[in-house]
Amino acid sequence: MEIHIVDVRRIIRHNLKMILVLVVLSVLAAWLVSYYALKPQYEATATLLVKKPGSENQMVYDDFITSEKMVKTYSEIMKSRLVMEDVIANLKLTTTSEQLSKKISVRSDNESLLTSITVRDENFEQAVRIANEFADISMQKWNSIMQMSSVTIIDRAKQGENPEPVFPRPFLNIALAFILSLMAGIGIAFLRDFMDKSLKTEEEIEELFGLPVLGVIPVMKD
Repeated sequence: MEIHIVDVRRIIRHNLKMILVLVVLSVLAAWLVSYYALKPQYEATATLLVKKPGSENQMVYDDFITSEKMVKTYSEIMKSRLVMEDVIANLKLTTTSEQLSKKISVRSDNESLLTSITVRDENFEQAVRIANEFADISMQKWNSIMQMSSVTIIDRAKQGENPEPVFPRPFLNIALAFILSLMAGIGIAFLRDFMDKSLKTEEEIEELFGLPVLGVIPVMKD
């Protein structure tokens, strides 16, 4: 079944009210959920450098490979329960290690030997405190376990005056709601037209019966 531009315009025009209602309700729901239902969450990040200690300032290729392996090991130690329990105890957090681990993400870049600790929390100040405490405790544990001072804190998490939440993103949610509801509305309109077997145009009558249309009775408004 071929659909022409005229048919598309007719289908959208006949279902325009339904499409607009669906779009407005979806955008309104996305706005209400983003601003009132979902709690804002903030992120704080601390960055550390892991390298093989040496007597020279320059690193040779073998030292770089060794440091790359050390980065992976350090990332695992950072996410261990040993570090998390100390962070909870020092900051007097009312949470478990499992709950705290869900708020923390550790990213390591083997090429630059940098490791970042990102903490997401509903309180920005709390996220900053946890990120910095993780950096300090993990560095102490690493130096104690490996018996070497090869971890350096490059950037500590800082508190901003007007921090922006990373979740939710109202404008993104509203835009997605608009696009998806518009696509859904148009899809429903075409589905309704496809399920409707009644004849709507003279061309459909000629195509179905193979007979020319001699006349059309117009619809008169009162």
